Amino acid sequence: MQLEAYESQKENRIVIKLVEQVLKQYERNISALDGGSNADAHVNQLLLQLKALLGDILVDALCMLDEQSIYSYHFESCAIAEIQIKQQSYKSSVWLYPHINYCVCKQFNERVLGLPSEVQPISSTLQSVELARSYTCAHVLALRLAQLLRPQPKTYKIETVSEEQFSHLKERMDSSYLGIFNENQ
Repeated sequence: MQLEAYESQKENRIVIKLVEQVLKQYERNISALDGGSNADAHVNQLLLQLKALLGDILVDALCMLDEQSIYSYHFESCAIAEIQIKQQSYKSSVWLYPHINYCVCKQFNERVLGLPSEVQPISSTLQSVELARSYTCAHVLALRLAQLLRPQPKTYKIETVSEEQFSHLKERMDSSYLGIFNENQ
């Protein structure tokens, strides 16, 4: 059983390296393009490679890019990002640090960290190995793709804020994390 967990962790590290290589290669390809070149071929290649590595997480992330609002707030060298989730019956926010592969969502906890769900405890080794194979969640991937692809301003906005505004946003982020922590107690 320990060997299976080790093999899963080893496989996960390879996926992490591959995803990072794909993202960096896309950045290099786009920066090498001249102003008149078409980037569509590079975007298609990026999406095909990510789909092969991440599966349905990519589809979820792309849906988020299309349907939700992503804000990136910057103050000096600090940045935080907010994905505003708008459903029919409620609105909520997922807060992230750009360029950090971490999220407080259920998908990240189960599939990346391998933590059991409160609703369905993991009952077999096969399930825990399967859950531990993801590199990231749709929220983090949507933010990374927004940073790379720069979709229309209605879905991805970058704002430079004052120190006071950044402090207020950070407080909102912290209270959101505390709310999630309290729900799980």
